[in-house]
This record gives sequence, C-alpha cells and structure tokens, in this order.
Amino acid sequence: MKRIKRTLAALLIVVLTLALLGEAVFADNSEQPVWPEEGAIQLSKSAAAVEGKENTWEVTLGIQGKNYKTTSDVVLVIDNSNSMYPSETSKEDRMTKTKAAANAFVDTLLTEDSTTRIALVVYNLNETHTGFYTYENKAALKHQIDAIAKSRPETLGGTFTQLGLHTARTLLNSAESTGQNKSIVLLSDGEPTKAYEFVAVNATYTNCQSSHSIFNWSHSDGHFKADTFLPDYNSTLGEGTTNDFGTYSYNAIASSVTCNKGKSRDIDCNYYKDSSGNWVYTTNEVETDLGVPTMWEAEQATAEGTTVYTVAFQAGTDGERVLKACATNPTKGYFAIGSSTNIETALKDAFTSIAGSISIAARAGSVADTMGDKVQLVFKDAAPIITTDMAVYAAGNADVYISQGTASYDSATRAIHWTVGNVSEQDKPVMKYRVTIKSGYNPSTGETLLTNEQAIFSYIDYLGRNAEAEFPKPEVTVGGGKLLVHWYQVNDKGLPVNAQGTVVESPALAHQVQPAEYHSVNGSTGLLYNTPYTVDHKIFDGYTYYGSYILNDGSLTEGDSATVTLTAVSSNQDLWFAYGRDFKVAHVQNGTVVQTDTHAVTEHFDLTAQVPGGRLYGGAFTAEACGADSVQSFAAGQNAMDFTPVAGATYYIWEPSDVYLAPRNYNVWQHVYGGSNGERGVIATYLLTTIDRTLYQEVGFLSGGSSYVSEKDGASIAYGVVNANKGSKLYQQLFVRDGSLNATEGIEATSRDDGYIGLYRWTDGAFYQKDAAFSFQPYWITLDGIRVTGTSVRTCTYRGTGTTDDHQSLGISAKTTGSACTVVSAAETTIRFAETYSLDAATDAPVAPPEPEPKTVTLTLHEGTSTRSITVPTGDQRGKVAPAELGGKVFAGWYTDDAYRTPADLSNVQENRTLYGKYVSYNYLRVEYQRNSFLQGNSITLLSAVDGRGFAETGFVINGKRVAVPQLTERFRVFTAQMVFGRSVSRDALLMTMPYSLQGLQRGAAIEITPYWVTPDGTTVYGEARTLIYEYFTLRG
Repeated sequence: MKRIKRTLAALLIVVLTLALLGEAVFADNSEQPVWPEEGAIQLSKSAAAVEGKENTWEVTLGIQGKNYKTTSDVVLVIDNSNSMYPSETSKEDRMTKTKAAANAFVDTLLTEDSTTRIALVVYNLNETHTGFYTYENKAALKHQIDAIAKSRPETLGGTFTQLGLHTARTLLNSAESTGQNKSIVLLSDGEPTKAYEFVAVNATYTNCQSSHSIFNWSHSDGHFKADTFLPDYNSTLGEGTTNDFGTYSYNAIASSVTCNKGKSRDIDCNYYKDSSGNWVYTTNEVETDLGVPTMWEAEQATAEGTTVYTVAFQAGTDGERVLKACATNPTKGYFAIGSSTNIETALKDAFTSIAGSISIAARAGSVADTMGDKVQLVFKDAAPIITTDMAVYAAGNADVYISQGTASYDSATRAIHWTVGNVSEQDKPVMKYRVTIKSGYNPSTGETLLTNEQAIFSYIDYLGRNAEAEFPKPEVTVGGGKLLVHWYQVNDKGLPVNAQGTVVESPALAHQVQPAEYHSVNGSTGLLYNTPYTVDHKIFDGYTYYGSYILNDGSLTEGDSATVTLTAVSSNQDLWFAYGRDFKVAHVQNGTVVQTDTHAVTEHFDLTAQVPGGRLYGGAFTAEACGADSVQSFAAGQNAMDFTPVAGATYYIWEPSDVYLAPRNYNVWQHVYGGSNGERGVIATYLLTTIDRTLYQEVGFLSGGSSYVSEKDGASIAYGVVNANKGSKLYQQLFVRDGSLNATEGIEATSRDDGYIGLYRWTDGAFYQKDAAFSFQPYWITLDGIRVTGTSVRTCTYRGTGTTDDHQSLGISAKTTGSACTVVSAAETTIRFAETYSLDAATDAPVAPPEPEPKTVTLTLHEGTSTRSITVPTGDQRGKVAPAELGGKVFAGWYTDDAYRTPADLSNVQENRTLYGKYVSYNYLRVEYQRNSFLQGNSITLLSAVDGRGFAETGFVINGKRVAVPQLTERFRVFTAQMVFGRSVSRDALLMTMPYSLQGLQRGAAIEITPYWVTPDGTTVYGEARTLIYEYFTLRG
C-alpha cells in the first residue's frame, strides 16, 4: 500500500474557502445586435437556375458574423515530460509537432487588431513561465516556444500536470492579468505522475472517551469532521516516475487534529468525487489516483471564470480520462489525438478550434434546411455526396458543398442537417446544393415554387444564450425566372446603412425599408425569359428615394425605374432601390405654416439656412404654435446650425419679418453750460431696436466685438413703449407699428401692434469726443441657442457741440450686411416684459426702476435629447438640482461637459451655468442576490451594479435603514456586473456587494431592499426597490 508523503510537524494553513456557487438570477435580454454591431449574425439564401439543366436550381446559404471583441488573456500550458521526446522505445517526436502547432496558435490569436494576450507555462516536475505577450512582441513568445528542451537531468522529466495548471491559475489571478476573458489551453501526452496532497481545513474529532488514547481513534466511526480540503502546495504525492500514477489508499491528511479531550494526532483521509460528481471525504481507505487533485485544480480554474481547454496527445486511457475531466466543456473543449491520427493535422485543428472559440460571433452553430414540398434535392447515389472541396462540387462530383463543419441528409424529413460549428468574421460559412422538381409533381410553366419549407440557424450567441434565426425562403419559376425587389436605406452619400445609420458592406446588410417582394405581372411572380420588365421605385412615408438603384451586384445607377431581362443563365435576379430617410421643415410666418419642405436626412443640416429672404430666424420648435413649451432640442454636441435630423420628424421654424432688429438710436441733448449763446450737444444716446415677441433668451446690440444687452437686474428685458419726458410732460413716445419704430409728439400712441422695444444706454465716455464713432447691430438669441443679427449695421458719429441743429443729433450711416447666425447656448429663460421705459429728455434721468429682485442664476440643463433651463438662488445648490425622469434610465450626476468627464461643483453657484445630466441604463441600481453556501451561515449577498467609483456614497436601504457600502469590486466570485445585470451595463461597471444575515428571521418576514448612490454633486438617487420574503430554505420575491 502506498502511503502519503507528509510532514508530521504542525502545519500553519491559511484557509481560502471557495463557497459553493448557488443559483443566481440574471437579467433577461433576448435582443440580438444589429449588423454591424459586435455579436451580430446575418443570414442569406438565394436560388438561381443551373445553366444547361432544365428546372434545376442551385441554392446558396450564407452566414456572416461580427466577432464580439473583448480583452482576453490565454495561458498556454505545455507538458515537457520525457515522453514528449524520442526514446529507445518510441521514435515519436511529439514536442517538435507541438511547437509547430503552438506557434500557429499564437499567429491565429495575436493578430494586428487583436486584444488577446498569451502567456506560456512549461512543466515537468518543475515549471517555467512567462508573462503575457501581445501582437507587438509575439516573436519573443514564439522564441520561448521554440526554446523548450528536454529536462536535464532526465529524472525531472515527470508529468506534474497540477503544477502546470496551478501556475496558470496564479498567472490569471495576478494583477498582471487584465483580460476580461480568461482561458487555459493545456496539452499533455499522459497521466499525471505527481500531484499535491490535500489538507483538511478546520478538522475536529468529537468521540474521544476518557479511557481512549489518541491512538485508539477509529477512522470510520463518523465523528471526524472537516469544513473542506485544499491542496498543500508544499507537500506532494508521487515521485514523478511513469509508474507513480497508481492508486493511493489516502490522498489527504488532517494534521494535528484535537479531540474533545484535548488530545491531538494526524488522521489519514481521502478526498475525491463520488458517483454523483460531488467532492466528498472519508477516513476509510479508498483507491484514488493522481488524476484526482489534477482535476480539482482544473475545476477551481473553471469556478474562477476561466475556460479550460485540453489536448490529449496520445495520452493513453488514464491520461485521456483525466484531461477530458479537466476541460471546462468536455464535449467542445477537449481534443484527443490518437496513435493512428495524422498528428500535424489534428494538432492544428485542435488549436484552430480553440483559437476560434476565444473570439467569435456564434458558437455551436447548426442549420436544419428542409426542402420545399414541390422540390427535391438532386443526387445520384443512395445518399447525397457531401464535400468541403468546392472544386469537387463544381465538377459535379458531389451533391452538397459546405465550407466548414459536417453535414448529413435525412431522407425521411427531406432535410439537410449542417453542423456549422463556430462562426467568426473570417469564416463566412457557405452551403450549396441543387434542387429540382419533386418526382411525381407536374407543375405548369410559370408556376412558382419554394426551394425550402424552412431553414433555421441554431447557435449560442455572443452572450452564451441559445438563439435561432431563420433564412429567407427563395422562390423559383418553372420555365422562367424571378425578380426580387428590395428597398434599402442609404446615407446622404449613397452608402448602405443599418437602422442606426452605420455604414454596412452591402445593400443586403442594410436596413430594409420594407421586406423584399417578388415583382409580379398580372398577379404572377413567375416571369418569362428574354422579356424586359420595367420596375418603378415606390414612395414610402419617412423616406426619400435616392434616385438610384443597383441591379444584382452592380453599382448605383441613376433612374426612377429599372428595366430587367431574365435569362436561363441569370434566372433569379435582385433589384435594389436606394432610399434615404427624410424629414420636414415647416416655415411658420405670422403664426401660420406657409410652406413645408421635405429633405433627405444628412449627417449635417442647418435650419437657419432654410429661412427665405425677407425673414429672420426666430428659433426651431416641435409644434406649429412655436410656443415656449415646444422648443426644439438637439442631441449632445449638435445645434440648429449643425445637426443630424431625426427621420420622419417635422422641424417648425419661426420666421419673423426682417423689419425687426433694425438698428435705431435716440439722442438726448442739452445746452452747454457756460458756452456761447445757443451752443448745445448730445449728452446721451440710446440704442434701440424692435422684436416681434419675447420668446427669445435675449435682445441686445453687438458693437466692437462685445454684446450690450437690453437688461434690467441681470435679466434681458423689452418694453412696450419708451416715454421721453420733459419734466412732468410727455415729450415723445416711441412705439412699434408693423415691426418698425415710430414716435408721437406729446401724446400717447393710439395705434400700435404687439412688437417690443430693446434698449441700451450707450455709456462709453470715449465716444463723446468730436468725430468719435461706433457701429452697432441689433441681435436676439433664440431659445434653441442661436444668435441672430438684423440685416444692417448703423454707425454713429459724435459731432461735438455747436449752435446748429446738427449738434442735437449724431451723424448716422447704415450698411446692409444681411442677417447672420451663430451658435450660443440654448436656454428656457425668456425675455422679461415691462410696459414702459421712461427717461427725462431734459436731464436724461430715467424713472427709477423697481426694487431689484433677489440675485438668481440660470442653470441650463442638458438631459438626453432635451434641454431646459431653471432659475435658482445663488449659493449652495448641492443636491437641489432635480434631474428629469427619463424612461429606462437612472441619473448618474451633473457634469460640466457632454463627455461626462468633469463632475459639476454646485457648492457655491454664483453665475449662469450649463450642466449635462448623465443617465445610465435602469439595470444599474437594481437588486440581485446570491444565496451563500452553508459554510457561510444562513445568509445572502446583495448585489447591485454601479457606474464607476466616482460617487460620493453607495449603499443599500434595507427596511428603511440606510447602509453605506464604501468598497466596490470588479467581480463577485466569477461574475462581472455585466454578467449579472445584462449587456446594457458597461463592461467596466463595478459591483456593490453586501452580506446580509438571515439569522433570527421569522418565516414570512419581509426584507425591503433599495440600492442607492449619491452623485458627486450631492444628488441622492434610489434604484428599483425589491422585497424578499423569507421562507426558511428559500426566498420569494
């Protein structure tokens, strides 16, 4: 009987207990990505007449996929035992072939645009390992592979597979490993000849009687207990020779176990898997081998989220059994190479398969393609010949061609079953076969037949979920052809795009305006050969015909219609009409829509450029009323002068007459004190203009590169009339009529319209020097953030003092420039209104204004696609700026930039600010829980996803009590936040975890849990509440 080698001295064990994984609840997400997003799948199927074969058609199925790119760390573990090299009994040089396959594996994974890294572990009874290599230094990694050599001395050439796996685990669990996907690829040619000994954790013995000595304890009386067993990486089993795999009476030890009487001793044990696959222990003798601890090591890697692949290289019965058990998925991740196998091909295939599994779009794909009820598969022999060689198929020596995988034909169901395997971007799997009219069926000429009843692609998607997609069903015509008409979406450059506007490779991958239809004549889609057919484009709401089409695989051709002729050589053809998305611009003048224009959606569009002559841009709106509640908002980084329109939307432009914003000025003059008789001069001038309504942010005047706002108490204001008084008498009244500024002498105006006056008193002392001049141009700022100037500039010249009437005014000249628009910031604050502004024409002393209002500032808030403004007092606004509620979103803080890099400091707000609200998926701040193992007591772990570490506080509110969780983590056990809460959560999202004890709870007790976070600006945001009901051994809710 072999005994375990062990150290009798007491061992100090640092216990790392791996809790048993319980059942976790994950978010349901059945949506598949849209091409060309990562993980997207695109299927195609077509049929065409075979030249020279009557009523025979070739069917082609195609599958395309977009790799789901993520960072991956791979550790390649290579057995360097003596048996990998030629010997007196075997001339097989396994190592040379292994190196060639390993180097090919490196070339497959480390490509120029790859995000994969590879490390190398080489083991026998010792190990050597490297760090992680990328594409940039893969030559150095291949040099390391080529440098693998036979052990010296040869006594070190045993097979310590657990050492290799443990080294790989250590690498992947170190700070050096940053990949989100982690994989181990193990290649060995035999059973392990050395392994680590298991050691009991927290072992006790409770049946010691006062008369018992410590040597009288029974191994099998059931009173020995241990929490679990872990390897002692300082104590081994086996000497490493070929006959050391064997059977062991004991493979574990409980060291220095103390009984209930205070006596202690070592107890021999066995730790192994029972017939149900559970790890168990016993103090009885059980025959085990060195594969048991090796398999345990591989299982720990899998539990940590690492995928283990294994290659058994002529490993024998025991070696194959162990290596197959080490694979995470033995049916797909284990590769056996036997003695009669072509070794070079088998190694290459194994490594190629593994490389494909690490970065692909779909796994384990299969197609079930059932023939149509009126056609049959063409084959000559008892069963169809299936080939992966296109030349063989093209020569007529095979009936079915598949570019990869395997296939079979079920004559009972008349279906081809194609095992596609994995689909990656470089694969593009294809299947071809021919069909003809089913025996016994006599169709009429021109009859339409379906080539297949149904073809389904079943696969595992990029998130590991089972998924299905259906191929199109091609139609063919007996004695004729088919014309399939498509209507697809393009951008403003005519390139095919998906529904999100992303450019794709071909019209077939673009968004389809409506499903394709076969062209019909007199109700029949079966078309005659050698007959021209003219097809017109269609009109679709929300789309504009691009004016071009594509026939088959040709290029864009201008024309409103296409003429197509089918022939026996080209029986089934495709016609693609190109469409751009469109939107409408409605011109609102005097409160009424006077014209609506239709435009194709482009990446850059300028609404201000659509305003006709004689009109000014007054802002964009979402409704004809053009009110304050319908101001048009734009996506972040876009504005009315440069934005991507929303397809199908209508943009309403308010277009006042350009008589508004005309530059005017009003002068106040006085006699010069001490001057000659009648000497006088201008002592003040007011800049004036008119606006049509107060639904603007601001009215003012531009001069010398600065803006001068018509304002009062910090807010822009406009007036109904301006009264110029002399003493207590009205001297003149200025008012608006038909958009222009008018004046009455000594009386109030009796006829004026709803226009308003903007006003600014020019106070620049330097101006009041003889011949000094300045120019100004009125403007307004629309609510959507566009500064609009009037159509002309006025220049005023100071004439000095004198005795003539000229000195009572300024020299005036005007220049027509046309209206100009520039982008500023959108806001909801509108111009204030006051009925009268009064000035004393004799002393230039305006009527005293009302008492100033409390100091406030305007915060412009960008939230999603909407913008609004609020007025708040100056000072501390932390936690006081309430965010909007956006459906399906959670607020994550106010920021000063639209990239959400700089959190807003609201502790002392003293000026107008623009803030950008960050919103994330509702799957953040949701509650999931993990039922902990019995080793951790009756408890659960609460989990919630958090958008990074920048929050002032995170935590849970449990039954009304707020509990902060200051520490966040990237993983809970093997799970990332995205794995728990779904694809809408960022890959970089963190997990907030908190253990919660269920001890002492009564059955039916409710646990109400609400996750929360406090943003850097002080806003407390609560997530979705969840109530759990305690039921002793389970939780409801």
